Amino acid sequence: MLLGRVIVAGIRLLRYPIQRCSSKFVLSIAPYSVGSEIKLRDYQETAVHKTLSALERGLKRPAIVLATGGGKTVVMSHLIPQLKSINTGDKVLVLAHKQELVRQAASTISKIIPGARIGIDMLTSKPDIHDKDIVVASVPTLVYKTRLDRYNPADFKAIILDECHHATAHSWMKILKHFQALDEDLKIYVIGFTATLERADGISLGQVFQEIVFERNLITMIRARELCDVRLSKINVDIDWSKLRTHLGDFVQKELAEVVNKDDINVTVTRGLMQLKKKHNLKSTLVFCVDIAHCKTLCGVLQRNGVKAQYVTGNTVAHERRAILEDFRRGEIEVLCNVLVFTEGTDIPNIDSLVLARPTQSKSLLIQMIGRGLRLHQDKSVCNVIDMVDATRHGFNTTATLLGIEKELQAKGIAEDEITSRMEELLDNAVLVNAAENEQKRLDEERQVFEVLQRLKHLGLKFETIEGFAELEKSKTDKPMNSQDINQALRNSKVTWARLGYSRWGVSVGRENFVINREEDQFVLSELTFVPLEVIFASKFKSDRFRLRPIRKSNNIKELILAADNILYGKVLRSGFKSRPVTTKQVNFIVSKLKAKAKTIYDKTPEDIASEVCRWRLGRASNLIFAAKISVNSLWVKWELAHMFGYSKDTEGRIKKMAKQIDKDSKLSENFIPRGPGSRVREAILEAERALGRIAETNACSIKDGDPEELKSDSSG
Repeated sequence: MLLGRVIVAGIRLLRYPIQRCSSKFVLSIAPYSVGSEIKLRDYQETAVHKTLSALERGLKRPAIVLATGGGKTVVMSHLIPQLKSINTGDKVLVLAHKQELVRQAASTISKIIPGARIGIDMLTSKPDIHDKDIVVASVPTLVYKTRLDRYNPADFKAIILDECHHATAHSWMKILKHFQALDEDLKIYVIGFTATLERADGISLGQVFQEIVFERNLITMIRARELCDVRLSKINVDIDWSKLRTHLGDFVQKELAEVVNKDDINVTVTRGLMQLKKKHNLKSTLVFCVDIAHCKTLCGVLQRNGVKAQYVTGNTVAHERRAILEDFRRGEIEVLCNVLVFTEGTDIPNIDSLVLARPTQSKSLLIQMIGRGLRLHQDKSVCNVIDMVDATRHGFNTTATLLGIEKELQAKGIAEDEITSRMEELLDNAVLVNAAENEQKRLDEERQVFEVLQRLKHLGLKFETIEGFAELEKSKTDKPMNSQDINQALRNSKVTWARLGYSRWGVSVGRENFVINREEDQFVLSELTFVPLEVIFASKFKSDRFRLRPIRKSNNIKELILAADNILYGKVLRSGFKSRPVTTKQVNFIVSKLKAKAKTIYDKTPEDIASEVCRWRLGRASNLIFAAKISVNSLWVKWELAHMFGYSKDTEGRIKKMAKQIDKDSKLSENFIPRGPGSRVREAILEAERALGRIAETNACSIKDGDPEELKSDSSG
């Protein structure tokens, strides 16, 4: 076995038997009962059941979120025979974007459905589609028109997307459009499987999927002992992350490589790994690197220090990659360095340790990397994670979401191919004009690092160790959320939340109303329904004016906002709340509710109110109506009145007094006061709010208003 650049021994080609049957492959909606080598776990059965139930109620594009190691391909394979066709077709197309994923999917499906005729469409493998029941295809192969034109959409009843968080990438969308799978009256199911529905580039997955029908996250599976826990060891490195630019939700790769691929950083990584390797008897370590140069340098330093290390990048030829991977599985290679080659779909249960030498701001990418070491194996009880760059500061308990920034990125002039390449393409820049020169430079750096290591061999590193995911998450959630955190979470929401009180926010979409209440150490998302007046009269006004049905609770408002967005954003888009003008009925209702208050405080007439409100849009009016129904004294009602007519004289007096407490300059405090409805001095209002906020209660949180174009900043009254 050679540990140099090229490995020529030990190559094993994987072949997957494709079993055939003479009869037509029978598909039914009945529970799967054919004998299978792989049985479903309880939660996997639930995933299948919930997916079928969703299809029965008319859903055509569901998504299933299963943490890495949760058996996505197993669930997918048991689901396929139970899919009922909604057109004349009975074939199933399974899409994946990597060769390893394609082969793994075909292998698992053939084991679970031994009677199915399965074909692989990838590279030179071109199956007879008419003779197959299931085709597992590579997206990079199928995206070519000559390959895609071989598929008749009418022959297929379903398309299943593996690692479907890539679904909005240009190549995937081209395939889906060929099958008319994004049409409103589509005649084919589109079912997505992934470990995380968060995309690094923020593009909305709601363009493809309608609903997340089942979710089982990392923390849940670890608690159920379906995945192994972690031991997290952190080593601080001297890098100022604030100086790095970001692009599409993650660090700019070139700049990242320049600060990470440094002698002192590589020394720290190597020393840390060797120290923990000895302490915990680590046998199979997977290292994530920034780019090819970083991967080669780090691997070379490890080899010079007697570690059996090897590396794999996007440029490694297929047969060599398979040989290296097989040697790693057998233990002949102790440390395997890679450049995002093994973030998805790689099944190597014997991995007992991970080195996160590749910083990321993407929570989904972090979870993909961590997931590589969490599969259960007889030779490990815990996976050691060595975090050199504090990547785990984001936490792991992600909430699946179908939301994103949709077409905002395109509106900024960023090319579509650039947007969709973030998670789809390997972060490699191997083709260099002066390749020989750069390779010599890398070898020189490698030797320098080795010399430093030799001098520091007798010194030990200090680690901050966290035992288990539960402790890690607890360390993050124990910190109370302040007003700024809450404010930012609400600002990032895809819907506009009206602040009803100091600890309550609400939003109205059509006939549905939702509120978020802050209750001690947690937030509660509830659906609010108003009690009919006849019920209130019958109870002699003892009945509550509205009822709350709790939907979700969390001590993290960000998770709650994502859950609310999943429920509401599709309804907001369909209803046109952001674009449609206010209706006459809404204007009349608002006038009837606010005329008394407007007359008393501002000496304004109903006509004055109507002239202001008639310029609004549907969503802003709906939120004000909702707030007024709760109480005409709610904060949102006061704020909207202040926005229309300026602050009342009493409020102006209070603001001036508070402003003088902060700044003794009376002239400056004068600038805090808005000058009536005609001026609309936004800066003045915001400065006043800041003055109020500095001495207000700590739980007071201001949010954005209902008209995103008129008022970009958040304010409250």
